[in-house]
Amino acid sequence: MAKTTVAGIISKKENGKEYILLARRNTEPYKSFWSFPGGHIEKYETAEDAMIREIKEEIGLNYYPKFLMNFNEIIPSKKIHAVVSIFTGTVTGELKIFEKEISEVAWFEIQEMFSMNLAFLHNQVLLEYIKSQNSTSKEACFTEYVSLREEILKRMDIRNHLLTFALIVSGAILSYGSTTDASVLVLLIYPILAFFLALGWMHSDVRAGEIGSYIKNNIESKVNGIGWENYISEKKSKQKKQKKSIFIKATEISAAGVFLVTEIVSIVLAIPKIKTSFQDTILLIQVILLLTLDIIAIIYTYKFLRYRRKNLI
Repeated sequence: MAKTTVAGIISKKENGKEYILLARRNTEPYKSFWSFPGGHIEKYETAEDAMIREIKEEIGLNYYPKFLMNFNEIIPSKKIHAVVSIFTGTVTGELKIFEKEISEVAWFEIQEMFSMNLAFLHNQVLLEYIKSQNSTSKEACFTEYVSLREEILKRMDIRNHLLTFALIVSGAILSYGSTTDASVLVLLIYPILAFFLALGWMHSDVRAGEIGSYIKNNIESKVNGIGWENYISEKKSKQKKQKKSIFIKATEISAAGVFLVTEIVSIVLAIPKIKTSFQDTILLIQVILLLTLDIIAIIYTYKFLRYRRKNLI
């Protein structure tokens, strides 16, 4: 009849490497072999309680177990047949070795453990643990991928809303500003407003590009079946080499048309009205100030659009 036992994988990470605590057995079978600490499940005891108790009894530490799997341990040459509940977790407390069952304990890097001959079938347990870690890592990567793709879509939505809003505002202001009764200040205020809209548009656009780059470099290489960002990157690279950059610049051109062109048009429409401000000193000061800010806004709008191109192409 199979015995029920437990074994605990105690891990820690230091300097980007993972280490596992092994115990050298002081009893048969497999005396002097390294193994995961553990033992038999007592009557009326759960596997988790047994795991906590065994770690405390053997090495004096408080163990916080998380169930990994059940493992059939059948070794006819040693007359061993057991169903082992494998746990993973971390420990706290002061290490105290009870030499009746264990002669020593030590931390081993996982890569080093592959070349070791562990007691029982613990080499197989180690492989299953590595597989579970890789699976967990892939699930985490996929979850992060979904979250980041949603963020890209939100950024693109914000970008489109800003562009639409700029079109509506520019249409309203330029239409009103072209009438004879409109104040010159209305036209001169628009380039400043357009600059801030362009800044928000560029920020969302560049951030979406940065997220896409992160997905390409840090996620798609780890998760099979995901490759959109790599495909887009390769396509852009080919178009750039073939001098088909007009397709790559399409977004930049549309933004320039909305922001830069409407800023310049508003100033052009304002020029005939500036003459009327010469008779009012306060109005003239306001016009000069706004005109100066408009020129600065146009220059920096162009610079931001160029910055966007350099960071995305």
